[in-house]
Amino acid sequence: MAVNSSTWRKLPIAPRDTPFNADHAIARLQTWAAGSTGQFSSAFLWRNSNAPANNKNSYRLPIADVINGRLTMIPHAVFTAASILSGAHGGLEGVLGEEEKTQIKRVITEIYDVLQKAYGDPRVVPPWLRGGNKEEQVLASLTAAVNSSVASLPLADTDRTWDAGAARSRLWAWAGGDYRKYRKGFLWWDSANPEQKGSYKLPVADVIDGKLTLVPRAVNAVASVLGGGRGGVDIPDADASKIQGLVDRMQKRFGSETAQEMNDSTPDDSTTASSQVPIRPPAEWFSDPMLQGPTPLAITADGQVTGHLALWNVCHFGIRDVCRMAPKSRSGYKYFMDGTVLTADGSEQKVGKITVGTGHANLRLGYVPAADHYDNTGNAVAIVAAGEDRFGIWVHGALTADASETRVAELRRSPLSGDWRPTPDGLELVAALAVNSPGFPIVGFTASGEIQSLVAAGMVLSEEEIAALAPEQVAPDDEVMLQRINAYDQKVAGLEQKLRGTRLRNILTGLNGGK
Repeated sequence: MAVNSSTWRKLPIAPRDTPFNADHAIARLQTWAAGSTGQFSSAFLWRNSNAPANNKNSYRLPIADVINGRLTMIPHAVFTAASILSGAHGGLEGVLGEEEKTQIKRVITEIYDVLQKAYGDPRVVPPWLRGGNKEEQVLASLTAAVNSSVASLPLADTDRTWDAGAARSRLWAWAGGDYRKYRKGFLWWDSANPEQKGSYKLPVADVIDGKLTLVPRAVNAVASVLGGGRGGVDIPDADASKIQGLVDRMQKRFGSETAQEMNDSTPDDSTTASSQVPIRPPAEWFSDPMLQGPTPLAITADGQVTGHLALWNVCHFGIRDVCRMAPKSRSGYKYFMDGTVLTADGSEQKVGKITVGTGHANLRLGYVPAADHYDNTGNAVAIVAAGEDRFGIWVHGALTADASETRVAELRRSPLSGDWRPTPDGLELVAALAVNSPGFPIVGFTASGEIQSLVAAGMVLSEEEIAALAPEQVAPDDEVMLQRINAYDQKVAGLEQKLRGTRLRNILTGLNGGK
C-alpha cells in the first residue's frame, strides 16, 4: 500500500469554485499521462501497491485534474476525499487500513491548512476537526510524525560524546537544505510545518565520516527527556508512547547494561541550567527590550537574556591607528537571525544564536563559512533577536532549553563578541559568541551615574584586514562592497574636514568682531 504525501505540494491550485468530476478527470489523466504510471499516480492520494500500477482501479482519492495541459490540484476534489475518509460513500471500508487512513488524514489536514490561508477563511477545516472535537489535540495527532526508520541506522561507538546543537548543524549541512533528508536524524517532526527547523525534535543521529549514524548517548538523552528530565518535551502523548517503544528497542540493540552504564557516567555538563527555562519562550522576549541606557548582558533565573552587543560611537580596542565602530545593519540583521523559534503563543520569531566554547572564525572566511564555523565548533547557549536603539545593538531572547549549567556559567562570566563579515548588504553581523578579550566596551551605570560594570563585545573586520587576504579569497561582490565602504569613509572624512573648517571660520569671525 502507498500513501502519496508530497506530490500535492508541487501542484498549482485551481480556483475554489472549479467543478470536479472524478470519472472525467481520470479519463483526462490517462490521456495526459500517456502510459506513465508515475505521472498518473501523482494525481491520487493512495495506490494499492499490490495491484497492477497500470490499472486505474489501483488508485483511490483523486485530488487533481488536467487544466490547460497542466496537472492542477482541485479544491473540490480534496473536499470530496475528506468526506470519503469521514465515512461518505462507504469510507473505503476494507480498502484502507486504519494506519493508512491516519496518514491520509494528516496529508489532507495539511492541504486544508494551505487552502484556509489562501482563502483567508477559518471555516475551511477538514471534517474531523469540526463539531465537538478538541481541535488542537486532534490537529496535533494528525500533523505529527514519528520517524521509526532511525532505529535501523548504523551505530556509533557507545562512548561517543553527544552535543545536540552541533549534531543539528552537521545534519543541516549534510541535508543541504532538504528538510526531508534533515528529518532522518530525528525521532519526531511536525508535518504541519515541515519547512521549519523548530519542527524537528529529539535528535538521535549525527553525521560521522559522511554517514548518518545513530548515537547511543543521544538515545539515552531522549530516554531521560521522555521520563520527565530536562523539562520533558512538547509532543503528543500518543507519539511519545511510540517513541518510548523505539527508544527501548534501540537501547536493547546496543545493550541495556551499556546504556545504563552510559547514563550513570554522563558528565555534569549535561545537566540543564534550570528546569524553569521554557522550551517555548514568550514572544515578547524577542522584541525590543527598550533598554534605558548602555546595558551589559544579563540572564534572569527563568532564562531571559538581555543586553547590548555593542555601542555606537565607541572605537574597537583591537584595531590600531583607526577608530573602527560597530556598523549598523542594512538588512535588519538577517545574516545573524537565520533561524526561527516557536514561542509560547504559537508564533515564530527570527533568531540568531549566542555561542560558547569556540573562537572567532578565520578572518579570511566569507560570511557563510564564518557562520558555519560557529555552528560546527561551538555550542549554542542562547537564541536571541537583534536590533538597534539609540545606544547600540541590542540582543533579547532566551537560553536554549538544553543549555547546561557549565555553558550558562561560561556565558555569564564572558563578554560578548560579535563577528561582522562582508555581505552583499555591506558589513553585517553573522555571529555572537562569548570571549575572554574585550572589543567594544559597554558601560552600565547606576542611578547615581557611577560606572556599574564594564564588559566588552565586538569583532569588526576592517578594510585593511580584508585587503590583506589573498585575491582568490575575496569575492567580486566583496570588492565592490569594500569600494563602497572606502568611498563612504572618504565622504565622511571630507564632511568632518568641512565641518572643522566651518567651525574655524566661525571662531575667527567672532574674534574679528563679526567682520
